[in-house]
Amino acid sequence: MNDLQEQLLRASRLVDAQKLDDADKLYREVLDRMPAQADALHGLGIIALKRGQPGIALNYLRRAVGQLAKIDAPKPLIAIFVANLGRAYQLSGDDLSACQHYQHSLNFNRNSQVVTWLQ
Repeated sequence: MNDLQEQLLRASRLVDAQKLDDADKLYREVLDRMPAQADALHGLGIIALKRGQPGIALNYLRRAVGQLAKIDAPKPLIAIFVANLGRAYQLSGDDLSACQHYQHSLNFNRNSQVVTWLQ
């Protein structure tokens, strides 16, 4: 595992532990070196969702999904990113866009976390 992967893993674990400020700092350090790094953009989007900032989350998550499209990412990863983008739309009050993104996520992976959210 290289330094970038380790930093992203640490940041993800900090998010899971609700240490959002620390995770935010690590993700921003990654973006300082690699401004288009999809996992860091996604991580900042998740942090914004957890902070109740769906507008900010939309910005980061749209950028993250756009980066995945450029690198031919695995479908299960795209499904997760798109599902989280759908969640940001839902929390921002745009139910139509949320539904479209949830459906798009399911098209990539029928086992997507969207299924859990919709139950």
